[in-house]
Amino acid sequence: MLSIHSIAAADAQGLASYYGDLAREDYYATGGEPPGQWFGRGAESFGLAGDVRKGELLSAMHGFHPRENRPLVPNAGDSRKPGWDCCFSAPKAVSAIWAVADRDIQVAIQRAQAEAAKAAVSYLEREAVFARRGHGGVEHERPDGIVAAAFEHSTSRNEDPQLHTHVLVMNLAPREDGTVAGIDLDTRHKMVAGAIYRVELASCLRALG
Repeated sequence: MLSIHSIAAADAQGLASYYGDLAREDYYATGGEPPGQWFGRGAESFGLAGDVRKGELLSAMHGFHPRENRPLVPNAGDSRKPGWDCCFSAPKAVSAIWAVADRDIQVAIQRAQAEAAKAAVSYLEREAVFARRGHGGVEHERPDGIVAAAFEHSTSRNEDPQLHTHVLVMNLAPREDGTVAGIDLDTRHKMVAGAIYRVELASCLRALG
């Protein structure tokens, strides 16, 4: 299942702290949740790859380069719209199997979950995201990729097994001319993206037997 929620400016700091702290909490004996991972062609163009480091997520939400601390958009600051939270939740049966499986199978299921979420977000990157231009940002054009941070979680807030991935899509993207713009995410593509996620997850799991 896929849910998409707009992130309010007032919630940015709390969300950044929540996702950063969650990786250090010890829900199971194997340790806490894994660190977030940068994703998207826009992230690559800004030199963002691998783990999301402390402070980087909030900087990106505020419109600053996460690692160079420079504004990427004219209205950078804590009052701008941060972006969107796209949550990909595995079916309960998958989470249940993950919870009782040995570590090798758990890792394989988590890899399948990550690949499925990545496939769906890649679709959104191609079809559902538009860079704003012009007075009031009313003109739209295709951006040169998105800037996103993916956070894999294996439990609910009640600490029940619930394998899911939050992909935070930042409200900024590079244009083909090298400038950076705020974006619009067309949520009418949600159903298609959700279907891509489910099909890819099922395909990966079938390959595991």
